[in-house]
This record gives sequence, structure tokens and C-alpha cells, in this order.
Amino acid sequence: MRKIIFSIIVVVFIAVYTVINLYVGLRLGAFVNTLLPFLEPVLYWMFFWIVVYTYIISRVFNQLFPSITIRRAKIVGAYWLALLFYFLISFIIIDLAILVTRIFKPNFSLWDNEVFLLWFGILFLTFMSLLIVRGYKNASQIEINRYNVNISKSLSKYDKINIVVISDLHLGTIVDNNMLQKFVDEINGLEPDIITILGDVVDEDVRPFIQQKMEKTFAKLSAKIGIYAVLGNHDYFGGGHAKIIDSLQRANIKVLVDEHVNIMDGLIIAGRIDPTGARYCGHAQKPLKSWMNDINFDNPVILLTHQPTKLEEARKIGVDLQLSGHTHRGQLFPNNFFTSLFFENHWGLRKKGEFTSIVTSGAGTWGPPIRTGHKAEIVQITLNLEDKGES
Repeated sequence: MRKIIFSIIVVVFIAVYTVINLYVGLRLGAFVNTLLPFLEPVLYWMFFWIVVYTYIISRVFNQLFPSITIRRAKIVGAYWLALLFYFLISFIIIDLAILVTRIFKPNFSLWDNEVFLLWFGILFLTFMSLLIVRGYKNASQIEINRYNVNISKSLSKYDKINIVVISDLHLGTIVDNNMLQKFVDEINGLEPDIITILGDVVDEDVRPFIQQKMEKTFAKLSAKIGIYAVLGNHDYFGGGHAKIIDSLQRANIKVLVDEHVNIMDGLIIAGRIDPTGARYCGHAQKPLKSWMNDINFDNPVILLTHQPTKLEEARKIGVDLQLSGHTHRGQLFPNNFFTSLFFENHWGLRKKGEFTSIVTSGAGTWGPPIRTGHKAEIVQITLNLEDKGES
């Protein structure tokens, strides 16, 4: 039954994707015909549909072609997804403007005006090119966002802890081992006491992760106290989550799956399974109290959970600091407006009484290797511990 439902979803997705691309292709073709009148329509449409389906083909048939071919095809297809997103928004706005104009001038159509198409096409394609270039730079340049968090609890030997947070690396054919090495260098340069990795380590397919020996790169991470991780939804999609866990733990990274550890004479770090991971294991995500019932909440408690959901549940049970990723802060503007609607905290720091939630927009990218509106992010937290009862 699941296979039937999955097949239906795939067919519907491809159908909708095709219709959207057809609409964009028709509108884009009007510009191309004006800019390149010598180009035969059949050549335009052949090239167009090859680009449209390159990303899907590179993911579905990645075992049939050499890895370098798949990588190049996937990159081309990924960039098209970004262009498609902005083309679709732009053409819808233009068509709505034309529709409103026709109410007052029924015989007026900008799509039939060759001068408009020529100049608008040049300006529009130039703007889109600059947008993609800027988005690529944003995704390539790592920004360190720093927060100070105060917890009214104490540890016997520590009053300040340097925690570095990274999430949503989406490692694979696009965000490759070279980029991972860049992340590692940035993290080590912050001289962390603790490193936390908040999921979506791999972009679904674990094979590039293994082939590029990324485990060895992870092993270069250096933290004075320890490195702790949870998995995200993409780590489960490809069915390779067990291999990811094994690889990370061989790199001295403790992967927490609905479990917690007591370190530093009292600091509790807990890691929650992602809802997608729970479904892969055949059950719903468990309530926190079902596996955190033996924790002494007089101690400072940090919860690692990939998706920034159920903040109230964490606050009520006594969690002091919840760290999450997943949202990418929308990745492509204006998607950040939608993530802000779907999540109580979609990015940054949010306090609710003594409870603090921090959500990172992530270091890697899903799909197109671009970010519009913000850069790739690593978070550094200075955790200040001081018991209210102390003078």
C-alpha cells in the first residue's frame, strides 16, 4: 500500500512539475525568440526539457553514469530549480499586471510588444544572473552568528561553556568533501568546548559521503569536551541512516537517538529522533517525558532536535536550551516569510521564560547551492551558568 501511495505522489509531483515548467518555458521562450530570433523553436524546447529533467534524472539514475557526470548534471539541474522558482514568481506577477491592464485597455498585450520583450528580457535575465551569482557567494561564505545564553543553574567546575553548532550540511555530490573541510576549519578555529551537529548531515544518498571518505574529515573536528549529533529527515530518506551513524561514531561523534548523556559533572545533552526517523522505525516521535524521565532537571539540560517544533513541550519538561536547524531560514527569498509562519522560531534566538530556543539556518544547501538573503551559518554560543541561589 505504501508503494502505491508513494508511486501516486511521484506521478502527481512530476505532472505538476511539468506543467509549471511548461508555463515558464512558454513565457521564457517569448524572450528568447526576441533575443535570438535565429534559434529554431525545436532546439529551444529540446534544450529546455533536458535542463528541466536533469536534476530528477541525476538523482534517479545516478548508478548508471560516472560520478563526475552525475555531479555536473545535478549541479545544472539544481541551478535550474532556483531559476525556475524566480522565473515562476516573476512571470505570475507580470501576467497579473497584464490582466489588470487589459481591464482598462482590452487590446493591449505586453507579450506581443517586441520592444518591451527585448529590453525587458535583457534586464530580466541580467538581474536573474546577478541574483544567482550573489546567491552562490552567500552559500559559499560562512557567517559566524554568536549568542550569549544564561542558564540559572550551575556546574561544579564550569561557569562558561563555548558551544559551536552546525546543521543541515546536506553533504553529497554538490556540497562535497572540500566544503566539509571548510566547515571543519571554521569550527576548529572557534576552539569549542562542545560541538553539536543538528542533522541533515547527508543529502539523502549516503554513497558520495562514503566515496569521498568524509568520515575522515569529520574526525578532524576538535572539541575539548565532546562532539554530539542528531540525525535529520534527509539522513533517513535514502535509507542509509545506520551507515551515517556508524561513520560519525567512528569519527568520535556521539549520535544521540532519543537518549541523553551526562557530561562535565552534571551538564545533560539529550538528542531527539527526527519525526521522519521515527516513522522509518515504525512509530511516531516519542514524548520527551518517555525517555527523559530519569533526568535531574536541577542540572542544566540541552536538547538537540533537528526540527524546531514542540517548543512548549521542551519548556514544560524543564529543558533549558533547545538547538535546532531544518528550516534553512527559507534558503531562497521570500521563503523565509513562509518558514516564519510554519515554525514558532524559524531562525535565531527565542526565549520563553527560562527556556531558550536557538535555530540555525544551516551551513549547507538543499537543491540549488545558493542562498538569497543570508549566508551559510555556523552558530557559536557562550553558555553562562550561574545558580540564582549563589551570591
